[in-house]
Amino acid sequence: MDLITSFPLGDDIAWTLLATALIGVVAIVLGAVMPRRARRDEDSPELDEEVGQRLGSLLSASAATALSIGVPALLLLMLVPGSMDMRLIRSGMMLAGLLVGAVSSWSAIGVLLPTLALEPEDRRRALARAGALLVAAALALALVPVAIAVWFLQADAGTPLLAFAAGTALYALAARATGSFTDIAADSSALLAGADENELDREADDNPGAQAVRLASLQRRGPSRSADITAVAAAVLAAGIAVGVAVLAVEGMIVPLLGGGMAVLVALIVSVIPQLGAEGREHETLRLGALIPSVLGAGALIATAMLWLPTEYKGLRFAKVGLDQFTDPVLTGGQPVPRAQLEPQIEQAQAQLAQLLSQTDDASRSIVDTIAIYGIDPPLLVGISVAVGAVIAIATQLLMSYAADRRNTPALAGARTSRTGGALGALSALGSGGTTAALVLTVVVLGLGCLEVLGAGVGMLVSVLVAYAGLGALLVIAGHAAVHTAAAIADRPGSETPLRDATRTADAASATGLQVAAVLGALPLLAAVTNAIRGSARGASVWEDTALHDMTPASVTAVGGVAAGLVAVLFIGTSLLESARRIGAAAVLDTRTALLDGGSGRVHLGELETLTRKAAAAPLAIAVLMPVLVGFGLGAAALPGYLAAVVVGALVLAVWTSAADASLRSGIGIIESGRYGGRGSWAHSAALGNAVLGTGLRAAIGQIAVPAALATALLTAVGIGTFVALPTDGTSIYLRWGIALLALAAVVSAAIVTASVPEPDLEDAIDDLDEPLFARKVDEREDDLFSGAWDDEDDREEVVVARRAAAERKKASQGTSGKRSAGAKGPKGSRRR
Repeated sequence: MDLITSFPLGDDIAWTLLATALIGVVAIVLGAVMPRRARRDEDSPELDEEVGQRLGSLLSASAATALSIGVPALLLLMLVPGSMDMRLIRSGMMLAGLLVGAVSSWSAIGVLLPTLALEPEDRRRALARAGALLVAAALALALVPVAIAVWFLQADAGTPLLAFAAGTALYALAARATGSFTDIAADSSALLAGADENELDREADDNPGAQAVRLASLQRRGPSRSADITAVAAAVLAAGIAVGVAVLAVEGMIVPLLGGGMAVLVALIVSVIPQLGAEGREHETLRLGALIPSVLGAGALIATAMLWLPTEYKGLRFAKVGLDQFTDPVLTGGQPVPRAQLEPQIEQAQAQLAQLLSQTDDASRSIVDTIAIYGIDPPLLVGISVAVGAVIAIATQLLMSYAADRRNTPALAGARTSRTGGALGALSALGSGGTTAALVLTVVVLGLGCLEVLGAGVGMLVSVLVAYAGLGALLVIAGHAAVHTAAAIADRPGSETPLRDATRTADAASATGLQVAAVLGALPLLAAVTNAIRGSARGASVWEDTALHDMTPASVTAVGGVAAGLVAVLFIGTSLLESARRIGAAAVLDTRTALLDGGSGRVHLGELETLTRKAAAAPLAIAVLMPVLVGFGLGAAALPGYLAAVVVGALVLAVWTSAADASLRSGIGIIESGRYGGRGSWAHSAALGNAVLGTGLRAAIGQIAVPAALATALLTAVGIGTFVALPTDGTSIYLRWGIALLALAAVVSAAIVTASVPEPDLEDAIDDLDEPLFARKVDEREDDLFSGAWDDEDDREEVVVARRAAAERKKASQGTSGKRSAGAKGPKGSRRR
């Protein structure tokens, strides 16, 4: 008990740390043990070992990619100012984050693989348990290291926790980059070469790419989703503690720890909530089954915070974290003053706050901010912030759910317009996706506006409230544990169509909630970066001081930071799209070759793991090195604008492309159900092509943008000390620009590596290519006269002319000129639409 009672932060914090760590360990153990017990069931069918091996190979590629960029990044952290012990701790925590991200992905494989052997009638019952175990373990893998770091580092845990979260975000980015190419290659093989060209069912065993599609779906909704959840949870907890301690002292640690522990508990509770309901009401059942635990979890955290936290700001425990004195020179005149000495004067000044505002300039703004903070009710603000975050997450998920549901206008309009061609159907989906993105951004901005009003415009207080709003969104993620993996379990051949549609829609919605939570975890870091810049010493020259401190909208430096943020997001997406084009085209050629050789076996895409390492080099390098390029090249004052542009731009692009993809894929189901021409029609062909387009946009941009923004925001917050120290400690400006040029050279080198992804040979003039790889066969259903073989090229031309003449005579005789088959395709002959 002495360990508890002598804990520097207080015995209540000690008990909270022990309880949250215990809950996290239990969740991790359950996630590892329960699926293994299911595997030992003698009645369960054999698992698909090939899928497990391929998943393991892809995750190994993700780990190698993450380490290739993460290890140099953690070495760069050694240059951030601080004691040698703190430098080692920061770098060690980042390495721990990379490893925890990998463990999170591997644990997801263990949870989901047993579900592949379930019979269709058993899948519905497995939704809650499998999803809850995966999400609870992913949340716990973020919570336990946070609790351990706070136990040993106490008030100094903020920056190391940000480094830990940066490591998890880098791994999540690498996993998503690897998965994006798997998605694109699989869909290109199964939908373009298999379903569209050869009329093979896109999920049938005789479609060479069907197995790859199932593999990509499992990776996207299992290991990659688990890594995302761990990264977002680590970022929200780290931001809440790093920013919260500076404003709410010890209580700034209590709220994130309680929120993390509550999220794990909510996910475990979901495992006992059956995802059952009336037949035909699957959408409503999944939605209600997720909303109830989400609301209960947010309500429990709000109630706990309101009962735990003191109602007066001066009642917070500042002394335990070294904040028992005012050090702001504007408040104290240059000498530290105990809080107890100034608090009576602050309380008296609260009655004259309006008069003080009229007499205060920007230089003495901190006086008014301090007076305003002392007038708040901490538990009330924390409770409202959590509620606002939960409402934002739920509202944005409902918006995405509407866009993805095949029963609603966006999907129906895209499917119906596909009858006129693929391009117009894609335009319809992109239009509705853009509307969804605009509505989601509006909801987020309105929520942030509410928090701005609650925080009275005080920058650091508003940042703390945004971080706590991220806790509310994290609880919604935990409440939706069942739907995060539902599509991986039920959206497979054999499941009922209504259940498949419902899980697919829920999957798209839950991904949006995760993206919003990531943004709420990244935005508070803006305040940390801004305060570090404002608190730095003055520059050695007018130019350097302007580049360091001028963060106004009129500043060229600040505008350049915004432009750099938008450029970074676009370059990340475009580099992935270019690699995706090459990998997807190669997959189509492999599939065509397999079919022309007379086989319909699986296309294994054996070089995919090697190609993804090259293709992911550029986006990861941009995410890690762009803050260095901006901070040293443009100046530290550009970093807040850079981060704001990256975070907001990533959210807009992610929601836009994800909503467009969801409606395009729903269009396939609508048409295959018999509407708008059904299978084999022009609309079906257009929908299949559009689905691959949507996959490319979603995989290369929608899934990548937010992890990249989260990683770059965390790394900027960790390294901000270097960006503000070098311009003020006498370091040569040419050395700083030299560092920026080295960063640029590293990004260019990574881009060259990405550009080395092989370009598939699509030329027609190559002698060793088989013509059907790039052309449809001529209709051979006519007279036997034209079915013979030839050796001479002139004979071949004569046969072609004869074929055309025969076709013209047939048209004239039937009186159906102009109605020649428009669907002759592929090596299996022609088809009529």
